[in-house]
Amino acid sequence: GGGEEHVVVLGMHHGAVVAAADGRILTQFELPDVPTGPAAIGDWDSDGHPDLVLTCRSGIYGLNLNARPHRHILSALLLALVGLVGGSLLLHLAAAAPAAVAGAHGLAKR
Repeated sequence: GGGEEHVVVLGMHHGAVVAAADGRILTQFELPDVPTGPAAIGDWDSDGHPDLVLTCRSGIYGLNLNARPHRHILSALLLALVGLVGGSLLLHLAAAAPAAVAGAHGLAKR
């Protein structure tokens, strides 16, 4: 934003927007498909952050390149939560398994 000049760098699967003045990487992103033509950058939705329009093999895509630092924090918290729930479930299943096996053996002896 702010009238800053940007350079778009595209590879086969990833891309980046770089500040033209100092080479600072402003944001990096994954491409939806292999690009087949040049990209256009601008603030298409007037949110103050660069947006990218590019043509790929499967269509024309618009990407909002707003680098949101809180995304990484939320992703880490979600991963931790999933780990806690998954670990808790595994512990519960492991504790219940010996009782189920003992019950099954008791039924077989009758």
